[in-house]
Amino acid sequence: MTGRKIVFDSRWMGAHGIGRFATELNNRLPCLHDQALSGSPTNPLDCVKLPYMIWKNDVAYFSPSYNAPLSCLVSAKRPFVFTIHDLIHVNYHAESSFAKRLYYQHVVRPAVRKAYKVLTVSEFSKQEIVAWAGVDPSHVSVVYNGVGEAFQVDGPKRIVDHEYLLYVGNQKAHKNVSGLLNAMPRIRESFDMHLTLTGVATDETKATIERLGLTDHVHFLGTVNDDELAAAYRGAHATILASEYEGFGLPVIESMACGTPVVCSNVTSLPEIAGDAAVLVETAADSIASGVLRLLDDEALQASLVSAGLKRAADFSWEATSAKVYEVVSQLTGEKSSCVDSIVPSLEPTRR
Repeated sequence: MTGRKIVFDSRWMGAHGIGRFATELNNRLPCLHDQALSGSPTNPLDCVKLPYMIWKNDVAYFSPSYNAPLSCLVSAKRPFVFTIHDLIHVNYHAESSFAKRLYYQHVVRPAVRKAYKVLTVSEFSKQEIVAWAGVDPSHVSVVYNGVGEAFQVDGPKRIVDHEYLLYVGNQKAHKNVSGLLNAMPRIRESFDMHLTLTGVATDETKATIERLGLTDHVHFLGTVNDDELAAAYRGAHATILASEYEGFGLPVIESMACGTPVVCSNVTSLPEIAGDAAVLVETAADSIASGVLRLLDDEALQASLVSAGLKRAADFSWEATSAKVYEVVSQLTGEKSSCVDSIVPSLEPTRR
């Protein structure tokens, strides 16, 4: 393996959870080479194209997400590492389909067993992967996610003419936006609180807002950059993430890093990531409302969660994630010095 390049699948880079993971690694690990791969990494035929690319260029391969080469076409002498952030396409019905289950069964699961290592972002996801693929726990490495530089206490706050709660994410079924919306009427009985969400409302979300009579009290930010998102965190009374399934939950630690308390659900990875620094609730609307009201009605609780949240967020940095990733992928090639010298200066503890 000595001297072989590590090709990094940079097609995943973008403004979304996996995209953030890919972008932060790309910025910190210059030893990962961009082979200018064509097509979408989610194309079902990509798993056939990747073995050809690996063979033709005599390289090792690293993907920051779940796409992997068809394992029966890859020689053990040309190893690969890939990342499964969660098994939502397998274990959450609303985000699954026959085609996705087929892909995971015949491409992803064999690839887990053939890969040099598999990376993931939480102990929760690791346990699911180990049980599903039937591999030894040592075969799956948890590297977590990190907090971006924009997310810190100091900085401008989003200023509007109303007080608001913040939700960050898309509106897919597992995010449980409808549960959050259904909690709002009860919350508003006690506090004149609005709800602000990133993105643009889907038709289903619009219908729910209208049915609940919340048209004047729910607002959408559209697409925001990191600085705008950080300002939105700082201006909010709390960030709410009442998801039914998460492999990690980046808004939890981003909000904490900005000094804003968090209310999140008590399922999947979220208790692990939040630790003791958030109000944990069930995913039903009544439980969400009770948790938010408990927070809004208790200034001492708010202060303690802000303090605990800042400490918790400091446990997650992209420098630490990059170091963990490098520890695994560097074993695909003997030329460690080509990368380690460039990342060591950035591995100083993050200070906020």
